[in-house]
Amino acid sequence: MKFILLSLPLCLVFFSCKKENVSTNTTVEKKYFPTVKEIISVNCLSCHNSSDPFNWPGAPVKFDSDQDIVGNAASIKASVCDAVSPFNHRMPLGYTLSSSDSLVILKWFEKGGSSSD
Repeated sequence: MKFILLSLPLCLVFFSCKKENVSTNTTVEKKYFPTVKEIISVNCLSCHNSSDPFNWPGAPVKFDSDQDIVGNAASIKASVCDAVSPFNHRMPLGYTLSSSDSLVILKWFEKGGSSSD
C-alpha cells in the first residue's frame, strides 16, 4: 500500500508531461536595404547628394532619398561589385568598400534592389 501511495505522485508527473510540437522551420527573411542605406550614407553621400556645392559632372547620381537609392540600384551594384571598365568606375572614389559591405550590396541587388529587400 505504501508503494502505491508513494508511486502515485511519480506517475502523475510522468503521465502529465506532454511533448509540445514546436516547428523549427521559422525562417526570417533578411532585410538588406537598411544596411545598404547606412553604407551609402557613410561612404557615398559626401559626393552624391543634391546639396553638393561643387555640382561636378562626375557625381550626377544623387542618393538623398530611398527612391534615389532604389532607382540607382544597378549603378550602385556595378560601381561596387562589378569589374572596372571604361563604363564602370569603382566607387567610392579613392578607396574600396570592405568585402562585407560589397556583399551586402550584392545580396540586396540580387533580392530585387528595393527598399523592402
